[in-house]
Amino acid sequence: MEKADGLDFSECVYNLLYKTAEECEEPKKPRLKYKSVYSDQVKEEIKKNRSSHRTMGVAEETLPQPQSFLKKHTKELKLEEQFAVARPPRERDHCCPKTVPVPRRNEMKEMPKSEATKKDFVSLNATKAVLTPALKPVIKQVDSRNGSSFQLPTSGLQPLFLNKKVERTLMLQFYGRVPPYLEQRKKEIEEEQQEYEAYVGENVEQGNMKQIADEERQKMLQGLKNNWDSLFKIYQKMSLTIDTVGKKRKKAQLEAEMKQLEKDISLLEGYPTIYLLQ
Repeated sequence: MEKADGLDFSECVYNLLYKTAEECEEPKKPRLKYKSVYSDQVKEEIKKNRSSHRTMGVAEETLPQPQSFLKKHTKELKLEEQFAVARPPRERDHCCPKTVPVPRRNEMKEMPKSEATKKDFVSLNATKAVLTPALKPVIKQVDSRNGSSFQLPTSGLQPLFLNKKVERTLMLQFYGRVPPYLEQRKKEIEEEQQEYEAYVGENVEQGNMKQIADEERQKMLQGLKNNWDSLFKIYQKMSLTIDTVGKKRKKAQLEAEMKQLEKDISLLEGYPTIYLLQ
């Protein structure tokens, strides 16, 4: 409220109204930035000491005229100027021995006639060209419509060495017959079988070994197969989820017994004659 004649009219009806907390708070004063006391003095000193062209200096060259613009290849050295420029000598870490320079055409000495060759290379090349046999074309066979081919001499489809006597006699000698190394191997196998039969016959005569009869072998084989079927039925009746220790142990035991029975069955079926040691 305004003051008049020393009277304070701050008391007013509007001051008794309800005000919010934001309205009651005093407005915050803006925070002023720091200003140095010597700022004006520094500005004046900078203006005093400043002068034009202090760093780079006055330009010495005059600006080019627009009529004399820069053209292509004007700053490049000409061929004569390039050779005239003196290049500094290159420093080297090692010194190579100087070789004899190649003699020029006018410095060449004529070869003496005694050292010159007397061969006539033209006639030699002509006779060589006449005497060399002509190249024979490679015999090929095309086996598809796309043009893929193969050479016949190395394919095995063409008979070779028919006109040579030595190879033909050797081929006719062993043609359609068993090779000698196979006959030798067959004899060795027969001798080993005879030795084994002789050894078994001696033990049977002495009573150390006994041959199992065919009927007994069939009964044993049938019994093993029946045992395997019974174990397989038990294995199939097991639960699908094997989560306990007992189930795992039972499954492992059944698989081991079935494997052993399969080995025994294959042994009896594979060997019709079986001997037992007494």
